[in-house]
Amino acid sequence: YGSGDTLIMDTYRKDSNRFVKSDGFVLILLILTLLAIGGAIVFTGIVGSSLSRERFDAEASATSDVLLQAKLSLLGYAARVTDGGNGYRLGNLPTPDILNTAATGILYDGVSDSNKCLGSAGGGLPGVIGGNANKRCLGKFPTKDLPLALGITDAHDPAGKVPWLAISPNLDFWDSCLNIVNSEVLNFAFTGFGCPTLPTLSTSLPYPWLTVYDKTGIVLSSRVVAVMIMPGPAIATETLSQVRTPSAPGLPADYLDSIALPLGCTSSCVKTIDNAGLANEFVSIPAGTLYPSDAEDTVKRGQPIKFNDVVVYITIDEFIAFLEKRVLKEMASAAKELSDPAKKNIGFPWAAPYTSAPDSYAKFASAPGNVTGLFPFFVGVAASTPPLGYPSYQTDLNWTISGLSNPSKTCVQVQSGPNRWINTREGITSVVAASGASPLATTSCTWKGLGVLSCTGTITSNPTLTFQHFSSLSRCNAGTPVSGSPPTYTRTRTIALSMEATCSGTLTNSYLAASDTQPQSWSWNCTSAQALPAFTVDVLEDFATTTPPTTGSATFNGGGRPVTVTNMRYQPLMPYWFYQNEWYKTAFYALSPARRPPPGLIPHNCGAATTLTVGGTSLDNGLTILAGSRLPNLPAVPAQARPSPNILHYMEPNAPTDFANCIFKGIGTPITPIYNDRLLPIQ
Repeated sequence: YGSGDTLIMDTYRKDSNRFVKSDGFVLILLILTLLAIGGAIVFTGIVGSSLSRERFDAEASATSDVLLQAKLSLLGYAARVTDGGNGYRLGNLPTPDILNTAATGILYDGVSDSNKCLGSAGGGLPGVIGGNANKRCLGKFPTKDLPLALGITDAHDPAGKVPWLAISPNLDFWDSCLNIVNSEVLNFAFTGFGCPTLPTLSTSLPYPWLTVYDKTGIVLSSRVVAVMIMPGPAIATETLSQVRTPSAPGLPADYLDSIALPLGCTSSCVKTIDNAGLANEFVSIPAGTLYPSDAEDTVKRGQPIKFNDVVVYITIDEFIAFLEKRVLKEMASAAKELSDPAKKNIGFPWAAPYTSAPDSYAKFASAPGNVTGLFPFFVGVAASTPPLGYPSYQTDLNWTISGLSNPSKTCVQVQSGPNRWINTREGITSVVAASGASPLATTSCTWKGLGVLSCTGTITSNPTLTFQHFSSLSRCNAGTPVSGSPPTYTRTRTIALSMEATCSGTLTNSYLAASDTQPQSWSWNCTSAQALPAFTVDVLEDFATTTPPTTGSATFNGGGRPVTVTNMRYQPLMPYWFYQNEWYKTAFYALSPARRPPPGLIPHNCGAATTLTVGGTSLDNGLTILAGSRLPNLPAVPAQARPSPNILHYMEPNAPTDFANCIFKGIGTPITPIYNDRLLPIQ
């Protein structure tokens, strides 16, 4: 996570027919260098006799720049900030721009083609919708949705300047057959097309990954999620002659090449790979490759190959690694926000205790005393069933201020002819004004240091009040009371509290563990608070018989008044995709014992450790951890099984005593067949 590992990307929203750019932009983190990303770019091409080395190098460099842009743009799209609900998840890829039949004819328009991918007939027509075994997501790169620096291009791109894109339908934005995408997808296998109906969860791949071959016919990878191809000028391949004109768009085979493998074969051909063939198979051949000198086809020996596609691909392994880093960053940011003085300023949360298998959302509720454990979180969306979710970090606020005096009276005219006035403050006693429950949407509390509390909140009610007497004078204390039955008046009253206090007496903080319906709670109790400068209560009242609403305010002397704030609930808030795609089931968290929530007197579960040790170095704040996919063969645990209460089935090769003593592997420890934990410090 170097200082330069950021990329400005436009955010996208899902429209009814296509992707459109939303206003603003988001920092998509973790765009890696080419070496870090892996999957090296392999250049293929034909070097004609009239093409100089300088020109070839310049064109190859320009091609590599465009394809690198395309790869980074695609990864940035997959790691973008997503919304909640079905169809939105981290890891979606856009449907390519396919050859689409429209009222205006056959065209490529530069936009992702909604929920359509190509069928398996007619050179790519017609398109198929939704979950379909014949689905082949191959088309041009959607350059209007994910812009590339291509310069000036013709409408139908006869020169082949626009890259092509193929994705596995498993990750198509519009396809929900693979309904969960997380680290465990690495262990899924394709055994045949199947599209489960929700709420059934996929346990295998509904579609295969793509396959990329080398020039000998050997598989480079059969675990490819996306292939990007720069087609180059039209040529005559081994099987057909490509035809492109400015007035016609051309079929996929007019852009993409095919070739028999191994090169120059006749009777010994393993297979013919057609990059436009809708077989989920592609071939990548280095630029400048010639037919071998001992090729079976003697005419072709030593000649330039009839192939000029330039191929870049992304495997599911590097793709998931990229998403894992995005998830870790989301976890660390959510935990950090709670303690950031410029934001919530509450303090780091306790961890969720790791005492049983992390198999359900309820296991991720924070509890006092845990500095190591599962990552505590709440889901950032409201729902009718658990997880309920909350739109912010505090769910409610109850406040009580003792010993305050009554506020002054306020008279409001509620009737004319004859004039009638009532004292609207009759309903506000010292108890009502000094206590109340505030809903989340209008409440905020922050700690400005251990002993300084600042709160604001409002209470809105709709009472129908019966006034026994009212005055005919504006003074509200004289005149003739009405005779007969007392009238009633309906009003809306909003009471707003503004309070900033320094505890000058005895301060106690108490904690309540979270549940699957309530986050962790912190109560702030002070026997003698010095208000700065005082507690202010503003009242807005709207009587049904008066316009406009009337307002009033009262300031209470808060100096030395006992203050209690309860149900100050907090826990990291994570986007809905974090829950829906079950990233949380491998999410762990460690907090430095020195940074546990104040006042820091509660014993912690990290043994005798006083610091958080990562790679032999003390870490100041905390650590977010993703355990990665299950590993089949480990020295200590022959086959990881999940869910499990045994930490060795998640993190390796640390011993349980290391986890219990705040000791972890170093950041950036290389991923190997026996180690795939990913760690990110909270900075």
